[in-house]
Amino acid sequence: MSQQTVFSFIATVTPRGDGSFVVQPGKPQQWLWVRDAARMYQVSPDAVREWLLKGLIVSRRVGLLKYQVEAESLAAFIRPDNWRE
Repeated sequence: MSQQTVFSFIATVTPRGDGSFVVQPGKPQQWLWVRDAARMYQVSPDAVREWLLKGLIVSRRVGLLKYQVEAESLAAFIRPDNWRE
């Protein structure tokens, strides 16, 4: 059973200089569970965990032993031109 994909929005906050701020909506970020990311790119969940623990992809910890990876950073890391033979 697959868990839900999560989207988050990081707002941009700009100070005006008079003590007030301008808040603008940010670009949505898609977060994938490790198992779903592994299935999507046909690699093992252990490989995805290794990449996130080494800091090769953007991730966040959700709970004691669960992680989510940012879909955009994973796609950029997986691109064939990043790998050498």
